[in-house]
Amino acid sequence: MKQKEINFYENQNVLNLKCWYWWLLALFINGLFIFGFVQQIVFHRQFGNNPMSDTGLSIFVPLALIISLFFLCFTRLETVIDNNGISIRYFPSLWRYKTVVWDDIETIYIRKYNPLINNRLSSSIVYKLYGNIGLQLELKNGKRILVGTQRSEEIEEILKQRTPESSNSQIFKSSNLKS
Repeated sequence: MKQKEINFYENQNVLNLKCWYWWLLALFINGLFIFGFVQQIVFHRQFGNNPMSDTGLSIFVPLALIISLFFLCFTRLETVIDNNGISIRYFPSLWRYKTVVWDDIETIYIRKYNPLINNRLSSSIVYKLYGNIGLQLELKNGKRILVGTQRSEEIEEILKQRTPESSNSQIFKSSNLKS
């Protein structure tokens, strides 16, 4: 079996300081859980209008802390571009790589996007952790996939190499991201 050549690999994770808002959100939510735990277990004051039992709270709060730390420590977006196509793994949502083969791609380009708008209103499937630049895949079946990247220049160079100007392929559209 022939070993496939990897042209590009990018690994983004939440442990990066660029994801400070994930940590802030987790700190707020976990702080609320801990506050409720201390109020109800330590000070014997009911937390909320319909409080959870002490036993339930003693089980739920540590479990919630463990789960949130798991997601913060292990969430990552991996992008691989090789001879087969573009593979994406967004752990823990996608445990295995999802590969889009080159033959299924109509158009591919790097673009800027608004993370708040494009995550909600577009017909694209969006895989991102942070930033506002992504690799847009428009597939022949009409689906669109947007993969966030921090290394857009490298991806653009690889895509230019894959579709030389002399070929008849119009798969790659050049972008104008220079600000």
